[in-house]
Amino acid sequence: MRAMTGQGLLVAAALGLFGLEPAVAAEGGAEAGSTAPAVERMEERRVEVRVTDSIAESVYLNAGRNDGLRVGDTVRLSPAGAAPVEAEIEMVSASSCRARVLAPGEPPPRDTLGEVFVPGERFSAEPQAKVVDPRAGTHSDGDAPPLQPIVQAVPHPPWAATEGEGTRDPAAPLLAQPEGSKPAEREPMVSGRLRLRAVTATSDGTDVDSSRLVFGADLTATNPFGQGGELTLDAETLWRAYSADVEDDSDLIGRVDELAYSIGGDRERPTSLTVGRFSQRGLSRLGRLDGVELSHRDGGDRRWGASIGLIPDLNTSATPFEADEAQVAVSVDQPLGDRSLGSVTLGLQKTWFQGSSDRNLIVVGLDARPAGWMIRGGALIDYYASSTASTPAGFDLTEYYLNVDRPLGQSVGLGVFATRFSLADLKKNELYGDPQLVLGQGPVDRFGGRVWWRATSHWRLEAGVQRFQDSEDTGGGYTLRANGNNLDAWHTGLSISARTNETRYNDQIGVGLDAHWPVFERSNLSAGYSFLRFEPTGLQAALETHDQHSVRMGFDTRIGDDWSLSANVDRVFDTDTDAMVVGLTASLRF
Repeated sequence: MRAMTGQGLLVAAALGLFGLEPAVAAEGGAEAGSTAPAVERMEERRVEVRVTDSIAESVYLNAGRNDGLRVGDTVRLSPAGAAPVEAEIEMVSASSCRARVLAPGEPPPRDTLGEVFVPGERFSAEPQAKVVDPRAGTHSDGDAPPLQPIVQAVPHPPWAATEGEGTRDPAAPLLAQPEGSKPAEREPMVSGRLRLRAVTATSDGTDVDSSRLVFGADLTATNPFGQGGELTLDAETLWRAYSADVEDDSDLIGRVDELAYSIGGDRERPTSLTVGRFSQRGLSRLGRLDGVELSHRDGGDRRWGASIGLIPDLNTSATPFEADEAQVAVSVDQPLGDRSLGSVTLGLQKTWFQGSSDRNLIVVGLDARPAGWMIRGGALIDYYASSTASTPAGFDLTEYYLNVDRPLGQSVGLGVFATRFSLADLKKNELYGDPQLVLGQGPVDRFGGRVWWRATSHWRLEAGVQRFQDSEDTGGGYTLRANGNNLDAWHTGLSISARTNETRYNDQIGVGLDAHWPVFERSNLSAGYSFLRFEPTGLQAALETHDQHSVRMGFDTRIGDDWSLSANVDRVFDTDTDAMVVGLTASLRF
């Protein structure tokens, strides 16, 4: 995993006793595993993702290499009405990726939203043009001939026009400072991505077959009305068909994830206004909003925000401005000195559900990058004005996560994490909450750590431990992973993993092997295999041991500068079920 959550500031202080200067580990290629955090690094970007398919314990996401994602990155998924789960990216194509869910249980359903924090340097690193020495020819064996001496250039004659004495201020710069065009002066343009994905799934064990055809558009219109604003659209149309023993069915669904117009928030205008359906800029943890958000950046780079509107449930309705839940929120984001060192965010949210007062929420966020550290955390604190059958009056820590990573020298690093999730006592959750999560049953706590080692320029090793506890069960497990890149003349990449997990009902042990190769000039081929054994324990000890196999293959290629194509085949089989998913995705960027 690239980033983990952390156990607390006391742990951070203890790790500081090492007093070692960190360094960046070498990147291992386009599909390299995650590298160590750098001492000086650009601010990370939050990439929002959505689950498009799931099979066994893995999910497919609608973002890939073009969005900065890499093998080994950690995805935080937030299923509606359920505990957030983390997944680790194990295969990446140009516009999609596959991630393995780390916690036991069913993977999050389709359309579950999530986020990945991507290092900013991945976006800034432009491919370097090949430098050709004009004095060098080309031999059949590929070697350049000896360099020839350079002929001295003829000196330039004196300038015909000179600056007269006393006509220029000696303190003035020799060249005028360049002036960029203002947002309202820029040419209107439209950019974005169009995507088409076809998926078919079959299952012998359940006798249910399904097919889906999804057309999506992610568009940005810059300065569409001559005022320097942006109009954004993220929408898709889904046709799906089911075939089962009982009945067959099909339907057509439209979904709008974002349709918003924003203006301001740039160097010329520190105040911005956003209207429509969008992810809240000030408090991204609160998700989508159908409404209005106003934000302002003051002279100290402090960012203030306020929003009002409806909270859409994208799992039940995609119609803008139709929702049972309304909210108002305010926030402030305070930089820790220089913005590159991180910031602290504080927000307040008040919600109403079907016209009745529902939630009083405090949101806290931390993103700190002192020298040699990566610390990220957040918390949701609910305030209950009166007691209920499951919750006393007062403040209650509903969720938190804390993540501390520390590189120790050139090639070694470690991290610790801790998370908590509990279902808030809300009117909305009584109606829409996951029936497997009962109000008042207690929080789900997870904690653990990891250590990584850049063993060679080609191999990176990682070991991790994780524990969990809730009101009914305790358990945990261990993971080992080795990521190798550019291992031979074909630039083969390998990822070898082993893991264990124990719960109240079964023990699990699994191994996996994934490989990828660049083929042709702009294409990649990948293949993988996983084995997972379930050994029943406790009340289920009388059941038989259950083995599950997973085989997967993928191929992606770029056509020109704008088109990308990818295909994947996944098969999961055991003694009772044989399921297969075949997907094909075409993407156009412009």
